[in-house]
Amino acid sequence: VFINTYMDFRGGTVLWICKHTSVIQISNEITIKDNLYQNESINQNQESSTNLIHLSPVVKINDISVGNLFYDGAWQKPIKGMYWKHNDSLWANATHTDIKKCYQSAKKGLKTWSNISINARVQKFVLAAMVEKWIKFAYLYKNIQGYIENEMIEVLFTRKALDVIILRQENENILFFRLMQTLIAGNSVIVIFDANFCNPSSYYDMFSKCGMPPGVINLLSHENISTLESKLYGNYTMYANRYFLKGTSLDAYIGSFKNLTTPKVITIPLQ
Repeated sequence: VFINTYMDFRGGTVLWICKHTSVIQISNEITIKDNLYQNESINQNQESSTNLIHLSPVVKINDISVGNLFYDGAWQKPIKGMYWKHNDSLWANATHTDIKKCYQSAKKGLKTWSNISINARVQKFVLAAMVEKWIKFAYLYKNIQGYIENEMIEVLFTRKALDVIILRQENENILFFRLMQTLIAGNSVIVIFDANFCNPSSYYDMFSKCGMPPGVINLLSHENISTLESKLYGNYTMYANRYFLKGTSLDAYIGSFKNLTTPKVITIPLQ
């Protein structure tokens, strides 16, 4: 019986420890639109909207719900203190600076989250019953595959997270299905909404309690969602079609998982 104490066995995956290891990474990084950092004016007319309210630190609001932005793992007041009214509630009206801060939060969260194993990512959602039926799909891609070439090189194939993904949906079920697909693939997320789209803010405290690292899940709101869209990706339908397949079937999950990750090839000399 031969036992190599330098070999790490993890759930069927064999990781070879070797001094000389080269990694070939095929990049497919998402690029958030350049004008996020070029145009500081998010909406020249936003201050004149009759539906906007400015809340100063000394103003007290009684009998009304106030919803803030969420990034860096905490609720954040909008930089300019502007809120829009909807259904007897006030929601943060994100400015250009808010969007930049949120995106920077998501990039930091991506660095942490993408380096966590799929098993560990799944464990963060075990307490959330709504995702139990989707968790099993993640294990389809948890193992590294590979082969020996010419008895000299070990070639391993795996996948890594893509980047920050933006989500916007009218239907809550679709939103959460895509949220779990994106997170289990190792990406960080920014969910955006206005009065016409699903507002998942009531779930964010639950995600924090599940041990989600800061910056992995973020939230932006604005009176007019097209303002956020123009800063982040442009046409959302075209954007979403790049990564998500319709439906919640096994094939839809596998196809989306591939779109939400990028291949990585690791070559390890055996001699």
